[in-house]
Amino acid sequence: MAAEPTRRARSSSGPTRAPTRRWSRRVTETSHALDLEPGVFQTRSPRAIAESLKRSADESLR
Repeated sequence: MAAEPTRRARSSSGPTRAPTRRWSRRVTETSHALDLEPGVFQTRSPRAIAESLKRSADESLR
């Protein structure tokens, strides 16, 4: 006779999840990323992009 596979009992609440899913908030709060101006890379001028990045770096509170 073949042994039957062992089955686990399912919990009524479904799969176990982490208590909170706030890793993105932690990254946002602790990262040293720049807050870029909207559309900064849409311009075709390297100088305008550089100036925008410089402004963002100077004004960044992170």
